[in-house]
Amino acid sequence: MQYYVRVKWPAGASLAETGKHQYLLTGRAIASADGLVLAPADRGEPDSAAAVESASRDHWRAYWTSGGAIDLSGNDDPRAAELERRIVLSEYVMAVHDASSLPPRRPSGVNSWFGKFHMEMYWWHAAHWALWGRPEILEKSLSRLTDLMPPGRAMARREGCKGVKCRR
Repeated sequence: MQYYVRVKWPAGASLAETGKHQYLLTGRAIASADGLVLAPADRGEPDSAAAVESASRDHWRAYWTSGGAIDLSGNDDPRAAELERRIVLSEYVMAVHDASSLPPRRPSGVNSWFGKFHMEMYWWHAAHWALWGRPEILEKSLSRLTDLMPPGRAMARREGCKGVKCRR
């Protein structure tokens, strides 16, 4: 599998390949990752670092101030704060990994499908968007299901099954 990215960095810095899949960005302008921007190659020139930071700030402000929330602060159970923290963390993880137009993919590693869609779990990864008041996120991936149906039906037929099967 190959990935292509476009990279933008501040003036005065330079990029050198130091090994296979390893690069070093150096220069007086590089004191931290400030100003370094990566973007998928098919999306054209990356935005400026300031534009990316602004868009990110706006996105997360809108995300955390919309939809449902949970507050367990009135609960006397000593585990309540940890449960609340884990719920909020789960909302963040789902927003990062499962809020696109594509169905969620299995992670690579042990028991891996090498990034293939795992449609048998789609319901569990998608239904919460509507339940937590974020139907617009659910709608992004629902439209993708229409594209997956014809090849899924064909795969099921090839394997002597009825319905739809997906191993993308």
